[in-house]
Amino acid sequence: MYKVVLEYEDGRAAVLERHVPNLTEAISFALELADRVGKYKGDGHGPPRFVNICSGEHVEIAISVIAGGLVTREDAPQSPPS
Repeated sequence: MYKVVLEYEDGRAAVLERHVPNLTEAISFALELADRVGKYKGDGHGPPRFVNICSGEHVEIAISVIAGGLVTREDAPQSPPS
């Protein structure tokens, strides 16, 4: 079993999913979540730093949250390559 946890700059952590049956599902959920929260402007605390996939108390995978999200949408304006 895996769990998906949001980790914030100030050390807070929020468990979003506790019982993800396999790593593939945990990765899929965590990547979608990291993309979504990267677009979130925050509630004064800012977005999380990481979306972690944990097995027990150990972090197996840490996905860094990037401002604007992980995925560029096809219909989103894109800057030209430099």
